Amino acid sequence: MKTCKLIIEAWRQYFAALKQDLAIGHFTLDNARNNDAAMHELSQLLKARGITFDPVDRHIMCFPHILNICSGHVTGEYTHTDFASIGGAWVDALDNVIDKDAYMEALQRDPIALDIADKKLDEMDWQVIQDMEVVLEVPHAAQQCMSGKSLPLLSRAVPSFETFVAQWEHLSLNFPHCAPFIKAGLDYARTYYCRMGKTNAYAITMLVDPCIRLTWIETHWAQADINRVKEIIVTMMTEHRNWGVTQPVPNVPQGASNQVPRTTRLGSRYGLLTMQMRRPINGLQTVEQEFTSYITTTCCSDGTDPLLFWVLSCATYPTLYRIAMDYLPIQASAVPCERVFSSSSETMTKHHNHISPILMEALQMMKFFLKKERLNFTKGWC
Repeated sequence: MKTCKLIIEAWRQYFAALKQDLAIGHFTLDNARNNDAAMHELSQLLKARGITFDPVDRHIMCFPHILNICSGHVTGEYTHTDFASIGGAWVDALDNVIDKDAYMEALQRDPIALDIADKKLDEMDWQVIQDMEVVLEVPHAAQQCMSGKSLPLLSRAVPSFETFVAQWEHLSLNFPHCAPFIKAGLDYARTYYCRMGKTNAYAITMLVDPCIRLTWIETHWAQADINRVKEIIVTMMTEHRNWGVTQPVPNVPQGASNQVPRTTRLGSRYGLLTMQMRRPINGLQTVEQEFTSYITTTCCSDGTDPLLFWVLSCATYPTLYRIAMDYLPIQASAVPCERVFSSSSETMTKHHNHISPILMEALQMMKFFLKKERLNFTKGWC
């Protein structure tokens, strides 16, 4: 009977830990409405089992997909732009005066859709195409910033997105004739930015990124938002402390705990100067002390491996370490996952549709490692 009770208690502890793991899960999905419905359905299923799950807070929007939607609205609506608020003439980036009526006539011809082989584009057609190139270069740069990383961390999503929006706004002010193009995409960008604000993971991942911490938030956000982020993080750290996070104890050689230097004992007894280099730590540092110590430390240089940083800093910031291990794996893009599905469809075709799951996994892993190594069969040949 005693053994059965121990087994039941072990399973109870296991499911309690599993409940905590499920409660902090995040899903990086594209912005299709059926994904919103799936997240709400998942929340209802977990709620029925006593697990709290916020479908909005746990839904991470695919960063490349957002940029694609914003750019798509620019290219899809540029022929219907309204230039009523723009003057009769304006200048381009080279200070060339552009006639408004001629420009609007070129828009009606839709120069982007014209077949260059059948029709020679005139000067104004090229002007429209060049303006569109300038407008789309902004989201393209944001996309390249994220896709250039082998691991598109969520911590870089907000800085990249805010930079992208600010550049479009700046372009609208300096080149008013581009403002009608940008407006369609900018409206959707602001909508998605508001949705990002409903997910705490964006701010938390910036904090646990040792290259960012709170520097971006403190520089670009309002004070009320800064205070809200700090409150959320301190509350989360307190919850993790309640779950049993303890300060790691360094390895001390056996018998060395009572070996206090003689000069230290004399200093303590008579108030003399000693060679003690730092104050002894009395008990655990509080949540506020750990949080303040972390955010006031100089940020790491760009390119620092965040995982390696936290492996080396787990003893210094034990509570933040656990939070970092939960939030660093969150990806800003669902593209790598979609590539896996695309790659698997190339492996399991209609003519090879009886591959066992074990073999399928082995083939996919082999393909991944071969692409990762980028084998060069002519390397070393004369």
